[in-house]
Amino acid sequence: MTKNKVPVQGVTLAMVGDVVDATGPRRFTRGIMKSMGESFHVKMEDFHILLEPKLVGDVLVVPGYLWAAAANSYRGVLDTAPPPSLSHHYAGSWKNDKGGGTAEG
Repeated sequence: MTKNKVPVQGVTLAMVGDVVDATGPRRFTRGIMKSMGESFHVKMEDFHILLEPKLVGDVLVVPGYLWAAAANSYRGVLDTAPPPSLSHHYAGSWKNDKGGGTAEG
């Protein structure tokens, strides 16, 4: 962590913020989008309010509402869209020994 001038073993949650930003789907999405941007000259905005899957190179980009409807609001559009493929409950079971979903976790 060059920014904080500490070795890896000295990194704290306060330094990295939400662990999901550093390791989870957001980080993965940013990495894929960076690669697709460099290879195919696309940007994140090209996929806002995506209503059907779109193939970019060998990556199939699916509409956000299919995977996380609660986090992807398509105001006024979802009335005519297909139903989500799954429902994510955002429990964060890895956050604590109670299986996540608590105020402390």
